[in-house]
Amino acid sequence: MAADLNALPWSPRSERELEAVCRELSRAEDGPPGLRELVRRGADPLGDAFCRLRPAPVRRRAGAFYTPPGLVDAMVRWVIAQQPARAVDCGCGSGRFSVALRRAGFVGPIIAVDQDPLAVAMTTAHLAAAGLPAVDVRRADFMQLELQPVVGATAFIGNPPYLRHHDLSAATKANARRIAAELDVELSGLAGLHVLFLLAIAHMGRKGDLGCFVTSSEWLDVGYGGLARGLLSGPLGLRFLAALRPQAEPFADAMSTAVVFGWRQGCRDGAALRLVDSPAALAPLERGRRSSLASIRACARWTPLLAELPLRRVEGRVPLGTLVRVHRGVATGHNGFFVLPRGEGTELGLGSWLRPCLHRAALVQRAGGLVREAHCSHALLALPGDLPEHPAVTAAIHRGRAAGVPDRYLCAHRRHWWSLPLGRGPAPVVATYMARSPPSFALNPDGCALVNVLHGLYPRAPMSPAQLEALVRWLNSHAAQLQGHRSYHGGLKKWEPRELEAVLVPPLNALLLHC
Repeated sequence: MAADLNALPWSPRSERELEAVCRELSRAEDGPPGLRELVRRGADPLGDAFCRLRPAPVRRRAGAFYTPPGLVDAMVRWVIAQQPARAVDCGCGSGRFSVALRRAGFVGPIIAVDQDPLAVAMTTAHLAAAGLPAVDVRRADFMQLELQPVVGATAFIGNPPYLRHHDLSAATKANARRIAAELDVELSGLAGLHVLFLLAIAHMGRKGDLGCFVTSSEWLDVGYGGLARGLLSGPLGLRFLAALRPQAEPFADAMSTAVVFGWRQGCRDGAALRLVDSPAALAPLERGRRSSLASIRACARWTPLLAELPLRRVEGRVPLGTLVRVHRGVATGHNGFFVLPRGEGTELGLGSWLRPCLHRAALVQRAGGLVREAHCSHALLALPGDLPEHPAVTAAIHRGRAAGVPDRYLCAHRRHWWSLPLGRGPAPVVATYMARSPPSFALNPDGCALVNVLHGLYPRAPMSPAQLEALVRWLNSHAAQLQGHRSYHGGLKKWEPRELEAVLVPPLNALLLHC
């Protein structure tokens, strides 16, 4: 139930005012008229007010996406059915999971953890206003949480913060590396905090402990998600995995497909897998096509496991990857430094080190299958590792250092922060990979450089200009029918390199016949 804040005499104008109201409610004072009654009817006016007061872009930087009631209820029902002795609310926010656990009759100890002091205040106040038994609410870093032994199973539940790797603190990354080393698992430096929560649980949990999370679904397929996939199909013991279809739109302020999954540490019985149309269709969570953990673990990507039917094979076609390799354009680490308007770069005296580049997907989408250097309004600063002795280069390096470019994640992990990895050379064919429309493909005869908003297609064996043109024309004419992408909230479609390589196309000797 969403709170109708406009119907209340109380409508906080600041986070400080919200915090003051939380203190009133926690001390069992009356608080604003009608607020306590609204909470007891099942609403979360404190969390709703927080989401309104703290702008979505600010909350995104902290990974704060609040879980809607339908998802909370389904997850809580599953957790309680497992009869845990204790529950941990992982990143508690306004306390929606803790309150739902208490309302559903869970009387065991609950530990609610969040780093945001306002979240701690809201959770405490939410429980008090609802007239529910108290919870151990802690302002703490979940990655460093220490749990005392308990007789029986501990259940971990929540919507862990969706915080990308470049927003994580050095201390969090160092702690994650330490835990990964102790568990002897491989940790990608690109893993976000939602994945690191699973790592921490694998470290602090014991056999028989269980959990239920809702997260963005991207970890199902990407490289850094290998850690989560390995833990769930291994020591954590995946029990179910249910992905909501993109049109379900469970989170109003997150452009991402949601996945709900549960585990029981040490369990090897296999997992139920399925796609779900809406949060209302989730229960019971362990419904779906059952697969063994061994077969799940053998899959490099997990989204295809959720499909009702495997991708249809087409007679007489071959995977695009047999003809080309697909690579994402260069990730500069700081486009503001490395991608310059061409006129500006020339004025700075950097013309000798500038390469015309395609820096926006729209340049390919409106190119009609052919991009030329003249289409490029921007250029890539392509400096060699051994810096030339030139005043313009020296000035550019000074500007980069002053802007903190060497400290950016990708730059700091290159041998020379100013030298981009361009050894692959220009791509003969370029492609968009993320849009609400089908992908667009274009020939790139002038060898324009690409940044990572585009993919480059590189023939495995030499292809004639006519064959390249035929491939592009076929792909563009069949783009709407291509299968294998992942979908996000709002109809956004994304093609990773390996997904694009799996697209079925006519063999090379038949391409000219199709165009």
